[in-house]
Amino acid sequence: MEFLASHSGWILLACTALILIPISAFILRNACGICGQDLPTFRKAMVVVPATTLAAFFAWDFVGYGMVHFSQEAFPRPMRPTIAAMGYTNWFALPLSVRYQLVDAIPMVSKTPYIFAFCVAGMFTVGGLTVPFRIGIMVLALQWIMNLIVFATLNFLVMFVFHLAVRQFPEQTKQLEAQIARFQRQPSRQAKEKVSAEAHMAGLHQTLQTHAGNTDPVAPPNPDATGHAMEAPSDEGVQGLPRTVMASSMEYLANANELVHPYLEKMNDQLKPIAAIFPERIRNFLERGGWWLFICLAMVIISRWMLSVGALVRKKLKSGKTARKVDRKVGKLDLAALGPCISKPGRIILCVKGIPCRIRAFVISPAGNDSGELHIDMAETIADYIKPGMGNLVDCDYPLLEVWNRQFSSSGFPYTFFSNMIVPEKKGKQSPWILLAGTVTPGQFKVHVGIALECSELSSLAKITIKDEQWLDVLSLKEVA
Repeated sequence: MEFLASHSGWILLACTALILIPISAFILRNACGICGQDLPTFRKAMVVVPATTLAAFFAWDFVGYGMVHFSQEAFPRPMRPTIAAMGYTNWFALPLSVRYQLVDAIPMVSKTPYIFAFCVAGMFTVGGLTVPFRIGIMVLALQWIMNLIVFATLNFLVMFVFHLAVRQFPEQTKQLEAQIARFQRQPSRQAKEKVSAEAHMAGLHQTLQTHAGNTDPVAPPNPDATGHAMEAPSDEGVQGLPRTVMASSMEYLANANELVHPYLEKMNDQLKPIAAIFPERIRNFLERGGWWLFICLAMVIISRWMLSVGALVRKKLKSGKTARKVDRKVGKLDLAALGPCISKPGRIILCVKGIPCRIRAFVISPAGNDSGELHIDMAETIADYIKPGMGNLVDCDYPLLEVWNRQFSSSGFPYTFFSNMIVPEKKGKQSPWILLAGTVTPGQFKVHVGIALECSELSSLAKITIKDEQWLDVLSLKEVA
């Protein structure tokens, strides 16, 4: 128990991280999906989230320390020697609230550390998710916004549960309030009085000297002139990151009942006619805060409805911009149903491993989210990138042209294509049909290509996967008399 009491700040920090990191990882995956990127694995997201958070924090901390160290003229004269002598170790030992106040006291450029932190977090997001920088910044911004919303909701739920606990367990609440008093840094929000700038800076000066190891006496601020002096942190005060988290959590719990109680009383008065319908036990539960549960359920239902409406609107807008695109879901294709080729071969024919053949089906699909939109008219151009002159054969052979929906896996597309092409002959027997699948880069982005070929003779080639865009190892053009 003594160990738990002495390390309660670190224990609380670890428990908070264990709860928030999985939630942030789930939010990161959803942010990637909303931005149209491949979803990272949950394990990868669990690594990216703490790495990005720590990188952003230390970027803010280093830049803030440098700004405070090199902007000593922004502070009162008595504070300047202490700031000049303070190393980063002493800076890191300061409570987060004190560091924030020192950085915020620098005029004009107080927000610069946040910009650096956001950029560093963006770079870590780009490296962790392997996405372009602009996409990484969008994913990061969306993730942080969603984090704020989710964490604010969780904070509200914690306060609500604490309010119920106050009503249900009054004796335990008194013991908790006594524990809170040990960690409380300042008066409650309702008891705060405005402190003058001189007293505020004097308190910061005393805090800096305490953590910088300076033992010179510091004149305390005059309470007669300021009303209330800012108290210097004691041994039982907040020391470092875990104690800051502990003190902040205790303050949240201390103010929970005061914040929620007025709203609950007003809600009980307005909903009293509805509550009178229910039995006494349910009515007592509602009066103690049960209405918040119904409000949360209503918020979840409304959020789901808004997401579905937003997805529908986004789909409509997207379909309106790509009217030429023929985007079909992957489906089965019976090659026997194509019938005989309606055109005669020309002077140039396509050969697979030296076997003459005709193009009967030509399927293209965007490779990943970075690829642009495709349409049927691009088939001949893509065929020319595979083999110069092959575009004319696509025009002459009149194959079935299809644009499949976006495929994300380069290794998975051949399997998808082969499994959806139905060959008349049974597996293991020679067939005039040869299936080719691979990728090609006609410009900046890759495209998946699947080709069904009908040869003039039987073969056992069946299915060929083109690796590393080496189409010329398989395909060739032959001129016939």
